[in-house]
Amino acid sequence: MDEKHDPKELDRIQEVLMANSIMIETLTQLLMEKEIVSNEEFFTKLKKVKNDYQRKA
Repeated sequence: MDEKHDPKELDRIQEVLMANSIMIETLTQLLMEKEIVSNEEFFTKLKKVKNDYQRKA
């Protein structure tokens, strides 16, 4: 299975991934700065969600 990938398409995917990462980081920082979510709560939930995704895969 030798698939050719369009470099422009790969660039676009990278742009979307970067934009999503920046938005998630921004929201996380705001939630923590406003003390809506603590650092501990965030990482506890992050581990749980990650484990849930891994179980489904």
